[in-house]
Order: sequence, then structure tokens, then C-alpha cells
Amino acid sequence: MPKAEIEDVVNVGLESFFKAITAYESYPKIVDGFKKISVARKGPGEARITYHFGVLLKTVSYTLDVKEDIANNSMSWTLVDSDVFSKNEGKWTLKSDGAKTKVKYELEAEFKIPVPEMIINKLLKSTMPMMIKNFEKFASKN
Repeated sequence: MPKAEIEDVVNVGLESFFKAITAYESYPKIVDGFKKISVARKGPGEARITYHFGVLLKTVSYTLDVKEDIANNSMSWTLVDSDVFSKNEGKWTLKSDGAKTKVKYELEAEFKIPVPEMIINKLLKSTMPMMIKNFEKFASKN
């Protein structure tokens, strides 16, 4: 799958948005479809996270190693294990814009089973903007 990315400006400060995207245990409240999240901290700014996600009538899981780079206002991840993905890498990059934050979200994913690129692109184009808005909403309340 080609790399997908989206850029947006959210109406919350950088620190608040960074706290939202790293509030892994809260993802089921933020992102539609997440059922359960298990987090194992590996050290400062590092975690191994297992996500359980509902797709159609099935729950799938995948585990990512996540690195939080506070100095560069970014968070990145790589795939450790999955029953659906053969690749899942990505990154959030944040830049302060006064009381707002410029957000860049990048994702590169490949599936273990063939999925037409047209379907993936349509799904990403509809879900990525909503995901950013959901993190913005969460950040504004916390």
C-alpha cells in the first residue's frame, strides 16, 4: 500500500494534543472500533501496545512498538505482531501554531490478505480526518 498522510490544524495546543495521542489506554473512547488496548511501558517514551479492533463482525489485534519523541513533538510506531497486518508503520508530527497545532499523520500499512487499494484509500480518506477530530475533541476536554 502506498503511504497515506494527512495534515490538519486543530484548535488545541501542542502539549494537549500530544497528551491525547499518547493516552493509549483511552483510545477506545477516542477512536471508533477500538475495543481494548494493552500497554506495556518499555522505558521513558517507549511502549509496546496491543490493540484490539472491531472490523465487521470480527475483532482483530495487532501489537506496535511506539516511540514518543517529546523533543521533536512526534510519536512513531512499527509493527511487532498482527493477525491482519504484514506492515504497519507510521508517525504523528506536531508543530505549534500559537494556540493551535499543525498535525501531520503518516501511515504505511500492508495486509496479510489481498485488499484492493481502491478500498483501502477510500477507507483511509474517510477515517483519517475523523480520527484527528476525535483526538482534538478528547484533547480539549482533558
